[in-house]
Amino acid sequence: MKRLLTIFMMTLLIFTNVYAKDDIQVFLETPSVLQGRKGDNLKYSINIKVPDEAKKSYKSFVVTVLIDENLDVKSSGIVGVTEKKNAIELKSTKVKNNSQSLITLAVMDINAVGKTDIIKIPLDCTLKSDIEKVDGLKNSVILTSVGLDGSENTDQQSFVAQTPSTQATISVNPIREGDAIATGKANSKAKITATSNDQVIGETASDQNGAFTMKLPKITAGQSIIFKSAYTVSGKEYNAEVVVVALKSNVAPGKTEEPVTPKPNPTPSSTKDELLDYLKFAETLETRGLSMESLLKFQAALATGKYLEIKEGATPEEIGRATSDLKDVIKELRKPYMTGIEKDVFKVESYMTRGQGAFIFAKIINGESPTSIYSSFKDVPQRMWYAEAIGFCEKNGIISGYDDKTFKPEKQLKRAEFAMIVYRYLGYNENYTTQAFSDVKPGYYAFDAINTLKQNGILTGSLDGKFHPEAKIKRGEAATIINRALRRKPNVEFLNKHGNNPFNDLNKKHWAYYEILEATGN
Repeated sequence: MKRLLTIFMMTLLIFTNVYAKDDIQVFLETPSVLQGRKGDNLKYSINIKVPDEAKKSYKSFVVTVLIDENLDVKSSGIVGVTEKKNAIELKSTKVKNNSQSLITLAVMDINAVGKTDIIKIPLDCTLKSDIEKVDGLKNSVILTSVGLDGSENTDQQSFVAQTPSTQATISVNPIREGDAIATGKANSKAKITATSNDQVIGETASDQNGAFTMKLPKITAGQSIIFKSAYTVSGKEYNAEVVVVALKSNVAPGKTEEPVTPKPNPTPSSTKDELLDYLKFAETLETRGLSMESLLKFQAALATGKYLEIKEGATPEEIGRATSDLKDVIKELRKPYMTGIEKDVFKVESYMTRGQGAFIFAKIINGESPTSIYSSFKDVPQRMWYAEAIGFCEKNGIISGYDDKTFKPEKQLKRAEFAMIVYRYLGYNENYTTQAFSDVKPGYYAFDAINTLKQNGILTGSLDGKFHPEAKIKRGEAATIINRALRRKPNVEFLNKHGNNPFNDLNKKHWAYYEILEATGN
């Protein structure tokens, strides 16, 4: 039976927008208490306003709340909507070596919200340790939304609980069988009474600082005791109570309990400036296409970083762990899809072959090199390094061969052919009549692909208004186009500070320098 704190409390709604784009809003409803002791029960509620206009503007959204590290979430639920797999899912996970709770509501189909305009997530929390000022507890909130056009937006804000000065409170330290006294804390000069089985078993008053000691009859294990506090301000009485269940003694006679201090796990060393650099960079990254698990990790790392950004006195260990977590999620979002021709040689001006192009897109789609998938092309032997990638891309409709059933993997890739691969990968199906480039005329086999990619800002031509579709595509050009297709815009400021260039044949003077660092995850 858990220790339960029942407090005469006001509920405080903090009407601060976490995310104010259009009309999706998130509020944090917090309990208002002055002080707390280990084991005290606190009630929170995450309230998400989803009016009709929002349902017309968004496809999905995810709300993530990182709970203060001194709060242990015992239970959570959802009110206003029904959980449905792949539509509405509520998850409660642990982060930071299981020291903090992360609550995530994923609305993958906003139509599943129905007519409800307020979704509530009540949280039942307990304090992990004594705290003199509960108004120091912080909870970081993130909202990620996806519009009907597929655009994604993320915003975050941290909340600090507010505490009325006239709030009554009481907390009692743990009581074990055989104890004859109770100690705790309440408001200054409050009247304290203890009852068990409807009989008063003790009375006392707190001192100027709110501390109290009460004599009790000998306590038995499992005995339930109700402690009540009466606190008067300006002639008005405020009341609070807490129920304490006596614990069974597990200490042998003549011995005392000794706290066990676990050895901390080694953590990476980082400065707060470095943390803020990675936090700022992570906020700019595209998360479309992430799995739910990866998205949760990403949002947890963001929330932790944002929490430490405003936290006074963050320890080096906390900063190190948070920076390490951010580096991990950034690495996940910046997975390299290109490598050098050799370990330290990229050959940015070299032409890309058809086999290399297939290998790159198989890696982008599959994450890892595909296995046991082979093509129908007669000139692609299974023993070749590109064989499975070509088979994978053929199966997924990304590439095509020639009329003679060949693929010609060693042939250099034309710019028009590369445009077709990108066009198919993105799933476009547009038909254009307007000519974007003077040398790409209607009727050309890649006309729609080239025009579509131009309209979406993925392709650019030369200064003379030409695309040169029959020219061979260089590795640096391919990296630039793919980065645009994946919405991976190189962050020059971040890469100058934290980027790593492993290639001897690449320097900052080259126009594709930052594009290559992004494509290779460096």
